Amino acid sequence: MSRHFSTRVLAAAIAVGLALEVTPAAAAQLEEVIVTARKRDESIMKVPTTATVLSQETLDQYAVGDVKGIADKVPGLNFGSGVLASGVQVSMRGVGTSTKNPAIDQSVALVADGMQFTQGLAFQAASFDMANVQVLKGPQALFFGKAAPAGVIAIRTADPIDKNEVVLRAGYEFEAEEALGEAIVSGPVTDTLGLRLAAQFSDMDGYFRNDAVPGQAVVPAFGSLGAAPVTKKDFPNRDSLLLRGTALWNPTESFSARFKVNYNDVETKGWGGEPQLVSCPLGTNSAFHALGVDWIGGEDCKKDDKQKYSYMDPAAYPGVRNGGVPYSDLEQYFGSLELNYDFGNDLTLTSVTGYYDVDQSSLVNLGITTGFGTPMANQGHFERNDFTQELRLTSNFDGDLNFTLGGFYQTGETDYLS
Repeated sequence: MSRHFSTRVLAAAIAVGLALEVTPAAAAQLEEVIVTARKRDESIMKVPTTATVLSQETLDQYAVGDVKGIADKVPGLNFGSGVLASGVQVSMRGVGTSTKNPAIDQSVALVADGMQFTQGLAFQAASFDMANVQVLKGPQALFFGKAAPAGVIAIRTADPIDKNEVVLRAGYEFEAEEALGEAIVSGPVTDTLGLRLAAQFSDMDGYFRNDAVPGQAVVPAFGSLGAAPVTKKDFPNRDSLLLRGTALWNPTESFSARFKVNYNDVETKGWGGEPQLVSCPLGTNSAFHALGVDWIGGEDCKKDDKQKYSYMDPAAYPGVRNGGVPYSDLEQYFGSLELNYDFGNDLTLTSVTGYYDVDQSSLVNLGITTGFGTPMANQGHFERNDFTQELRLTSNFDGDLNFTLGGFYQTGETDYLS
């Protein structure tokens, strides 16, 4: 199945808000939390929606460095993955969108450094070296359009600071035998220009032990089945690299420019979204015993670190990719340029230009067979690119009435082969 999609979106919106006063006594009791996810600086007490803000201090205190860490600190937010998922499965308050069809936009929008994404593959790349995370729950159509019926996750990554900074972090996870490392170099280049370079890598052997065995069978209902010898016993075997560069330029008090570019490469051997059989009330061979196929033979049907996930034998699957070894390769890069100009009369013009490109290929055993062979295997290839441009004029008057006037343009292409 091959699909090609091309989309263009043009939107304009005007938002008018009334500012509510906070008494000095109330303001003195609580530290004010500023929310910027709705395109302006607002007190969290004045945002007309349920919001959760994770500050830099909170992210550092709880060592939040990925999407799972964000979900742990935000009630009602869940991240997950699955077989053939084209991105991270995101749901908020139980509302989410399946990632099995990449042509469908997410119900929860991601806004990374002002650039909006509707594809879940970008979540992991954005949730690294973060300055703050803001989560808005519920429909956000006024400010974020069609791709935010469940909510918005706005991530602002760290910018250069006015002093030199070098950060090195390393870790090791024993269950998955995963080595982790981060390196950050940041500082001023001139009085008006600052740079920040950040890198993160991960080398994981895997948290499952693959006990599948090779074998051959010919079944009238399915044809020739075949499983190749399992060459890598631990899975999913995954290598990941994240790179980000940031340039912040403030030539005058009224103008600033922020440029960010990101690169992400993830290579997985043995796939990473396979389910595990944990209940077999009818036994392990009853369903296909009449066909003479040891479909799930040898399974202990327990939740443990043992799996039986067979490889596809090229003799039974001519032309199969990667020699029949299940895998997933992901490469994506994206960047954003944010320009801000203060007219000096409480009016600010902001431009956000973004580009996103992603390429993913995979091979997966859809039959989840364990002894040997499978009648179902899938080779997938997914490509997508997006260009976005946003312009908005924002007021910051002292009175109760303020406005935001903006326009948004998006064009992109999606190719999906399965």
